[in-house]
Amino acid sequence: MNSRVRAASFVTVQEAIDSALVEPGDRILVGPGSSYRAVVSKPVHIQGVGRATIASGPLHPTALLSQGFRLLEDSDGTTISHLRFTVPFPVINASFEVVDDATIAHNVLMNPVQGITNWLGSRWTITQNDVVDLRTRCGGGIAILVGDYNGGVVSDNV
Repeated sequence: MNSRVRAASFVTVQEAIDSALVEPGDRILVGPGSSYRAVVSKPVHIQGVGRATIASGPLHPTALLSQGFRLLEDSDGTTISHLRFTVPFPVINASFEVVDDATIAHNVLMNPVQGITNWLGSRWTITQNDVVDLRTRCGGGIAILVGDYNGGVVSDNV
């Protein structure tokens, strides 16, 4: 997958992902300030610039708490980096939607219930993320949940 920066402006990350102008492998830069979450349906590289914060999102269907980025089956190879999250579920792949080869790196997750969730995906790289003030709410309290049967890397997270 080739990563390139395409010169286009979008109001939200979701608008960029949904756009035909953004192709698999493209880089989506998220500028400073607060942004809204996205459902990731194709392999893209989402990168924060400055103090980019994902501060709100749709409710998780069972926990009824906000999500940051929800990765769907066709998002294999997605990268999420250099962002600050203030939602209970910052990065999660959808139940029973296998997402492989994702990279989640250099993020700050503030006060999450469940920070990064990989359920059944293979070969994820989860590295150099800071989880601050992890909390619980009728379950949860999990910084990184990995249900991966085919290898991956989880290292240097705090």
